[in-house]
Amino acid sequence: FLGGISINVDTLDPDAQWNTGLLVGWDASEIGDRSNPEINAAIKQVSPITNAHKITKPLLMYQGARDARVSVESARKIVKVMEKNDSNLWYIEAVNDGHTGSQTSPLEGIYLFASMNKFMNKLIEE
Repeated sequence: FLGGISINVDTLDPDAQWNTGLLVGWDASEIGDRSNPEINAAIKQVSPITNAHKITKPLLMYQGARDARVSVESARKIVKVMEKNDSNLWYIEAVNDGHTGSQTSPLEGIYLFASMNKFMNKLIEE
């Protein structure tokens, strides 16, 4: 199960509109100085979009369309790569949800959990 982050460098941008400074300290201590081109290159190397073509296992991906932290476009990039590779991808894009999964409508919540259940059951059957 994966949220839609595709490029870690973009998501960890300390200047991003959503970033209130909470990640800036984490960013520096866990990843390093992102103004260093070598650090940015290393982050891109391990970013999901860079490695999406390597995913061979079934993947359920959930993305809130109103997510201010991880843009829906980020998730759609991974979807495109995986579709190109004819991967076993289940993609759910919740129109009313943001970043946390807590803003779904009741119908979206039911659909999400029913889809998760169906996905897991299919994996068990295989």
